[in-house]
Amino acid sequence: MKRDDQLTQVLGAGIESFDIPEEQFQVAEFAYKAACDFLSTYWTDSGTGGALYPQGSMRLGTVTALIHRRDEYDLDMVCRHNLQKSQIASEDLKADVGDALEQFVKANPDLRLTLDDEGRRCWTFVHDLLPLHMDVLPAIPNVDAEPNGIWATDTEGARWHPSAPTDYADWFLDVIRDEWL
Repeated sequence: MKRDDQLTQVLGAGIESFDIPEEQFQVAEFAYKAACDFLSTYWTDSGTGGALYPQGSMRLGTVTALIHRRDEYDLDMVCRHNLQKSQIASEDLKADVGDALEQFVKANPDLRLTLDDEGRRCWTFVHDLLPLHMDVLPAIPNVDAEPNGIWATDTEGARWHPSAPTDYADWFLDVIRDEWL
């Protein structure tokens, strides 16, 4: 085997050890898909739509292994409800999403998720057995930053916080792609 091939193999194995274990990733992915299905029905019943999609390391595929034994995998998602700012207050959206997520947890005890306390910007699911939690950020579309801009809830400062996690992820992946070419 050539030296470059050996180095590639060693680096590949080393990098692989930093990934979230497959079993835990599958649990998180299953819970995420179940939440998507549940919220889709929840919003359909209310006459509006929305989307749940990954952001941060979950979207980028850069979820890393735990360093400290008390660490948890931090998986982030956006919960975008298709409403306009004039239709709902930030605190009402956050409460509505919290109620929906609480119903989701009660309807899916087999997922072993607990809805943790409300955070400044998000709701957090904690897995009862595995060292992982999922942050769910309530948001609405930002029509001034279409197609991917959102207004996110935030209990500090402004009532709405502008963000574009999809655009950020696309930019980040483009930069990486340019570096590797």
